[in-house]
Amino acid sequence: MNPEQAATHMASNIALAAAQEQAKGQMVEDPQKDLGPMPNLWVAMRVLNVCTTIVLAGSVVDKLQRIDFFGKFNIVILAVYIFLFATILCCFEVFGQFKSVAEVMAGNFGFLYTASGRVGFMLMAAMIVVSLQTNFSFIVCGILVLTAGFNVFCFYRYPAWAAKIAKLHGAFFE
Repeated sequence: MNPEQAATHMASNIALAAAQEQAKGQMVEDPQKDLGPMPNLWVAMRVLNVCTTIVLAGSVVDKLQRIDFFGKFNIVILAVYIFLFATILCCFEVFGQFKSVAEVMAGNFGFLYTASGRVGFMLMAAMIVVSLQTNFSFIVCGILVLTAGFNVFCFYRYPAWAAKIAKLHGAFFE
């Protein structure tokens, strides 16, 4: 194993250990226990996340329609990143119900199953969308911050649901 592979392997082990430790702290009940139907606030959080991704992608389209592409390549790069962030969050919420997609998402984006990981991801997207510097992008930034706050509320209001979904999708491997 060359040094680069060793460093990558070590970094992934550290990230996995941190995610497992945080998951243990959030697990209040047995995730295999039947918790009944999904709470209405959890459903509202998921719908709000999907709507937020649509607005986030809309801010990209809005900015790209207003610029001249020659000499503005940095804006195009930012727009691509923002669109990818929106796609990741949308796939996480919409296609996470399919086992094959959920396992891929959990393997690559397992941090989205934790409150701090999801908030960090949404706040990072909010900071990047502000760099588009349009009125709409500032509004989208505010929406992202409010949505991140609602996500934190739901994660701490329903820790058993957060743990159950993470366990079902295979986000935290014991």
